Amino acid sequence: GKGKISEMTFKDARRLDFGSWVSEKYIGEKIPTFEEFISFCRNAGLYPYIELKKGLTPERAEMLMGLVKRYGMFGKVTWISFFAESLVYIQALDSKARLGFLTERFSEKDVHTAVKLKNDENEVFIDSKYTLVNAKTVKMCMDAGVPLEVWTIDTEKEIVALDPYVNGITSDNLIAGQVLCENIMSE
Repeated sequence: GKGKISEMTFKDARRLDFGSWVSEKYIGEKIPTFEEFISFCRNAGLYPYIELKKGLTPERAEMLMGLVKRYGMFGKVTWISFFAESLVYIQALDSKARLGFLTERFSEKDVHTAVKLKNDENEVFIDSKYTLVNAKTVKMCMDAGVPLEVWTIDTEKEIVALDPYVNGITSDNLIAGQVLCENIMSE
């Protein structure tokens, strides 16, 4: 297929092959529905990060949360978004929800947003583009008591070089804990 998936209907996207670019083994793989995805996570024992896109409505958030509950995944997911309003909708449905505020710029405003999302029952963290993590941004998080995770690191060298304050890493092709453990064992 060609074109932007954001400009396709789900029905159109469902007709496309999402696996052949990976390997012949996955030829014919279809894009899953959210329900298929959350069911797979439950059956495989996975703890998913669910990214909420722009335009999420309270009704849509309620539908997503309903599926998470229906499949026994309540309290076993992390909700992330570039849009604080989307995280607020989730928090209204689950005051204990683990929330990650995504950022591509990393400012004091981002840290303030994360602090505002925090309550007495939940965990809220900044989820930053890894290239923005430096002494200044780590200090902002530390001073505010906001945990810090990063996305998307795809080399072992970049993982090993991260500040130790970073407590979560998203990668497309590496298992960060394995990389860090192997690095410690080789020293």
